[in-house]
Amino acid sequence: MTLPDHPYYASAPTARPRATAQVRPATLVAGWIVGLLAGVCGIVGAVLLISGARQTAQDAADAVLSILGQDATQAAATQLVQATVDDAAHTLQVRGAIGLVAAVLTVLLALAAHNGARAPRIIFTVVALALVGAEVIVLRDVAPSTVKTLDVAAMLLAVVAVVALFLPPTTRYARDRRQARA
Repeated sequence: MTLPDHPYYASAPTARPRATAQVRPATLVAGWIVGLLAGVCGIVGAVLLISGARQTAQDAADAVLSILGQDATQAAATQLVQATVDDAAHTLQVRGAIGLVAAVLTVLLALAAHNGARAPRIIFTVVALALVGAEVIVLRDVAPSTVKTLDVAAMLLAVVAVVALFLPPTTRYARDRRQARA
């Protein structure tokens, strides 16, 4: 005897119930916003470094010559000083370009990680480490204080973004999204 209206004998539902709409956790939102800010700080710092490289190198050379008691125009080896300034400016521009590439990739991957997917978060972490490495190199070099301040901000924000993107609420959200799609 079957009782179709009785819950014990009711047939199993044929379709899986749809998952309810999920709200992005604050850790995920904070992670990708802070990641964007890290990238923007890196971009601005790199652009300032690239645009001011020649002047920064010339100022450093003038400072060294003043310590030695010579003026750049009166130095016996003016061509040597100018070649050194050109080389230093080129080095600063290359370092700025590397930082710019890392910062742009940081922004793009922060945008890609806004849904909490695992691959963009992992790649963001690798690129954020590259950004931190590029910024450390610039910090150790001759650079304007504005650039150094932006680089420190980019480094700290990148570390905070990586931590926020891998906190448990973000990981749970990504897992639940993945399971809801499957």
